[in-house]
Amino acid sequence: MHFDEYQRQAKQTDQFEEPDASIENSLVHLSEKVNALAKAYRDNGLSAKTDSYPAAVYRRNLGDILWHVSNVAERLGLDFDSVAQANLQRIKERWNKKSSRDALFDDGFPQNEQLPRKLRLKFTELSNGGRSEVILSTQLATGMDFQLGSRITDNSRTDDGYRYHDVFHLAHAAVLGWSPVLRALMKVKRKSDPRIDETEDGARAISCEEGLTAFVFQHAKERNYFEGADRLEFELLRTLERMAMGLEAGSCHYSDWTKAVLEGYRVFRLLMTNRGGYVDIDLTARRIEYVPLDGNVPAEAKGASGG
Repeated sequence: MHFDEYQRQAKQTDQFEEPDASIENSLVHLSEKVNALAKAYRDNGLSAKTDSYPAAVYRRNLGDILWHVSNVAERLGLDFDSVAQANLQRIKERWNKKSSRDALFDDGFPQNEQLPRKLRLKFTELSNGGRSEVILSTQLATGMDFQLGSRITDNSRTDDGYRYHDVFHLAHAAVLGWSPVLRALMKVKRKSDPRIDETEDGARAISCEEGLTAFVFQHAKERNYFEGADRLEFELLRTLERMAMGLEAGSCHYSDWTKAVLEGYRVFRLLMTNRGGYVDIDLTARRIEYVPLDGNVPAEAKGASGG
């Protein structure tokens, strides 16, 4: 049986004439049935066939839940079949392990308007008047280090490592192919297209990236900077999706954001532990790696492969 056929037959047994009363009744019963199933699970564990709660009772409660969900959809003018299809699509977006894109956002632009496909940046920590500061630099062809941006402190009452937050912009660039902040630092804004230059590489996009970076950082601080994590909370991913909406990064899937955040924090933790180091990014391989200042890469510094 298809959902639309179930919905057609189920609506014939709705005993309420008023839509509001019908919806309220279904929502109350949904809560009761879900709570009943939760209690049965707590009492009986994974075994459905027990003397106190046989499989038939589970089946009946699940059927009641299905009826009330169908009824709410019907009363709200929603096609139950399309609700199910949309949910499956959402699930695929949530748990898709493969990067959603092969091309980079700046493919087709002049090379001097593209993010470098491979790049090594150096994070150097210094002490200044009792405060820790980080300098971000890249090496010129002459062998000299060229500083990018200003010296960064934690801008906080506590030593929380935010002075290394540029690593998250590098992770965005490496995994998402997106970082208005890094574009500004590297002076590779897409000026050949004034619309892209203004909307995707301009001040508002930069503020968006800085804002979502700070938002995730506060979340990460409460979770040991995601050490040991292999996924992100769905609500966090949905927030990132909303914050990036209207920008090219808004097309990135949850799997892209998950990898960008977790890989960025893996390298962040290494920078904090070692008080600096090099960070290599490879946009083609969707990869970001930590390299100590002495050049010897520890095993824990090697992260996930691209793709």
